[in-house]
Amino acid sequence: MKATKVLLVLALLSSGFLAFAQEATASAAPKKPEPISGEKNGISYSILKDGDVVTVEIKAKASGWVAVGLDPEQMMKGADFLLGYVKDGVAYARDDYGHMPTGHAADTSRGGKDSLIAFSGEELDGFTTIRFTVAVQAGEETDKSWTKGKHVLLLAASRADNFSGIHFVKAKVEVELP
Repeated sequence: MKATKVLLVLALLSSGFLAFAQEATASAAPKKPEPISGEKNGISYSILKDGDVVTVEIKAKASGWVAVGLDPEQMMKGADFLLGYVKDGVAYARDDYGHMPTGHAADTSRGGKDSLIAFSGEELDGFTTIRFTVAVQAGEETDKSWTKGKHVLLLAASRADNFSGIHFVKAKVEVELP
């Protein structure tokens, strides 16, 4: 009888310990990052920072490219642009820099490098969606950092399946990154 009581007490103690251990493990698990998202002028954006990379998704009712520019200094000048389009089911993307108030060019054409880590995209039901993944910290002069704090985004969309077509819609938004 005494052995049964001891076993019962041990069983109760161990189940309580296991419940505590599970609760402690669950609360110690890292929080999954939440995206920041919004929409303006028919262009939606989503930004997900995860460790040392950020993935930006841009979607618009457009048959051509969509783009995001980070932290312009004067109109488009100084912004770090990520542009992408889908043609015949294949996604294309490029890393640009705003070299003048009303223009941008590929980083590679200005002696820099294309800083895209990954990209993907699709055209579906009249919408173009492109996802870009880049480093949070800028790697060169023609890139901007997606660090904690306030940032300005330039959003745009075009009907052209190339990187030289002009946008038909644009928007400027302010975001607060975690």
